[in-house]
Amino acid sequence: GWRPFATTVRGKFPNSVIEIHLSSETADRLEYDGLLLAEVLPLSKAVMESQSDLTAKAPLRAMQVDTIRKVFQDTPVEDKPCEAAIWMAQGESEPLQLAVRASSDIQILTFYVSEPRDENGNKGPSFGGMCMGSYAKVDSESRYNSFTNLPVYGLCVPSDCLPDLYPDALMPVDGKKIVGISNMTSGFQMLFTTDYSTKPGVYRGVIYFIDGKKTFLGKKILLKVPYKVTVWPFKLPKNNLTAIFDNRFWKGSEHKRYTPMQLATFLGQSYKLGFDEIPSRPVFKLVDGKVTADFRKFDENAQFLLKQLDVMPRLYLPIFREHFGWGRPPANFLGVKPYPGEWPYEGVDRGKFTDEYKRVCQEALKLMMQHLRDMGLEDRFLLYVADEPHENVPGIKEQMIALCDMFHEAWPTVKIYSSTWRYVPEWLGKIDVWGIGVQGQVTPEQFKIMKDAGAEFLITTDGQMCIDTPYNAIERLLPLYAWKHGLLGYEYWGADWFTHDPLEWGIHTVHFESDRPGHTFRVRYPNADGYVIYPSPKALKDKPILSSVRLEALRDGVEDYAYYTLLEKLANEKDDAAAKKLLEDVKALVFIPNAGGRKSEHLLPQPERLSELRRQVGEAIARLMR
Repeated sequence: GWRPFATTVRGKFPNSVIEIHLSSETADRLEYDGLLLAEVLPLSKAVMESQSDLTAKAPLRAMQVDTIRKVFQDTPVEDKPCEAAIWMAQGESEPLQLAVRASSDIQILTFYVSEPRDENGNKGPSFGGMCMGSYAKVDSESRYNSFTNLPVYGLCVPSDCLPDLYPDALMPVDGKKIVGISNMTSGFQMLFTTDYSTKPGVYRGVIYFIDGKKTFLGKKILLKVPYKVTVWPFKLPKNNLTAIFDNRFWKGSEHKRYTPMQLATFLGQSYKLGFDEIPSRPVFKLVDGKVTADFRKFDENAQFLLKQLDVMPRLYLPIFREHFGWGRPPANFLGVKPYPGEWPYEGVDRGKFTDEYKRVCQEALKLMMQHLRDMGLEDRFLLYVADEPHENVPGIKEQMIALCDMFHEAWPTVKIYSSTWRYVPEWLGKIDVWGIGVQGQVTPEQFKIMKDAGAEFLITTDGQMCIDTPYNAIERLLPLYAWKHGLLGYEYWGADWFTHDPLEWGIHTVHFESDRPGHTFRVRYPNADGYVIYPSPKALKDKPILSSVRLEALRDGVEDYAYYTLLEKLANEKDDAAAKKLLEDVKALVFIPNAGGRKSEHLLPQPERLSELRRQVGEAIARLMR
C-alpha cells in the first residue's frame, strides 16, 4: 500500500543547495507518486486562525466553556457579552473555565478577580487563583506503538505522524503578566471552594482583563466578565469512592521537586484522590530464620493520611505488591525463591511453592495483618497480587491460585486484588476484587456470575486517560460507571510517570519490556498515559506540583459520585419518582461496550448534557432536603 514518507533537512548556510537522489540498496521496485520540497515553519511561530475572528470587533473576547471540554488555540470565541455561572454544594471545589481570544493588538494581559459576595456584601466561596492552560506537543494519535521489529539504532517514529498541541497543564498566573497570546485562544480556569460553614446563597463577582502595557493614561480594562456562584443548601458527603493513583516517583525524578508524601497529600487533600500506598513501606527482614518488621515510618505517614486527613478509602498493602506481573514467575521474598532451581524455573509445577517460601511469606503477611488490626485500619487495604496476569501463558493460572490460597490461609479476610481486565473462571473465589475494563472486556453474563459469587470490582484504566482527545470524558465518567454498576471505584497506573519533560512533550519515549521469560518487545505508550499532574518550573518555588485539566475533571467526577449517591439515598427514603427518573437519565449517559477514553467524542457525544444533569441533581437534592 501507499505510505507517506517525510524527513527534514536543515540548511547550515543561507546559500545552501539541496539535491535529492532516490535510490535503493535492494533490488525491490518501489513506486512513488510525487515529491514535495517545502520550507518547514516551527510550530511555535504558527498562528492559530479562528473563524470567529472574521466578524469580531473587540480586541479581547471571552466565553464560558464547560470544563469537560478542552480549550484549544483555535477554539472560536464569539464577540458577545459573557456572564459565567457555576453551582456547588458545601464542601466542594468547582472550577470555572473561560476561553479568551486576543487579537494581534493584545501583547500583554493582566487580570483581577473580585471575590464572590452576596447581595449583602458577605463573602462566599474562597477564590483559589487563576490558572492558564499550557499546551504540550504531540506527534501522533495515542496507541501502544510497537517498534519491536526495528533495529536498535532505528528511529522510532509512528507511521501516522500528525503534530498537534493539546492543553493539559494548568500554570498559575496570579500576579503575573500574560504574554504570547495574540491571535490565539487561551484557556483560563478559576477554582472556587466551599467548606461546610459556607452559607447557601448566590454570590457574584467580576473578572477583569486588563491591558498589561503601561501607558500615561493608566490601566485600561479590556474586558469584564461577571460571574455567579450558587451554593446549594446541603453538604457534600464524605468521599467513599476508591480512586487510586500509582506513585511513579522514580520515573523522571529529575523533573520533580516534591516528595511522594507531598504528592499523596496533594492528591488527597485537594483532589479527593487516593495514592496507591503509604509512601513509606514497613521494613521486613529475615533474622535467624524469623521474619521481623519495622513499622515506624509507615505508621507516621499512615496516621497522617488515613486518620488525620482521612482521604484514602482504600489503598494497596505495602507488601506483596504486584508480586508477579503479566506472564512472569512470582518475585523472591526476603531472598527466598518461590520454586526449586533457577529463574525462570522451567518445568516446575507453578502451582506449588517451596515450604520455606510459603512459611516466610505467610509470617510476614500475618505481621502486617496484626499491625493493621491494632491500628484499626485493616479494612482500608487491598493486597494487589498481580498486574495484568496473562492467563494464557502456561502455569499462570496455577500460579495465581497458589498465591491466593497462600495469602488467604495466612489472612482469611484479606481482599486480594488483580487487574485482570477480564473474567477468568478458574480464579473465581480466589481473587476478591477484580480490576476490569469498562470498554466491554467483561460481558453482562460474566459480570453477573462474578457478582453473584461475591466478587467486588475496580475499573482498571491503563491507556485510557491520554491527552490527545477533545473532552475530559473518561476522567469525569469513571465514577459514574462505578456508581451505575456498583463498583468500588477505579485505579490508574501512574500519577507522575514522566519520560520527557511533560511541560513540553505530551508523548513518551520508547522503551523495552518483557512480559514473560525470554520475550522482549519495544513499545511507546499512549500520549500522557501514566501521569495526571505536572512538575512546576523552578520559578514557582511555592508550588512544586501543578494541576491539569484532566486532574480537575477527575475531582469533579469524584464529587459527581457524591451527588449521585446522596440523591439516590434521598429518592429511596422519600420514594420520589422525579428524582428516581433523573438518576436513570444520568445512568443512561454511560454504556458498555464503548470506544474507550481517547474517543471522548464517542464516549460522551454531548458533554454539556452531563453538566446539566448534574445541576439538576443538585437542585433535586436541595428540594428533597428542605
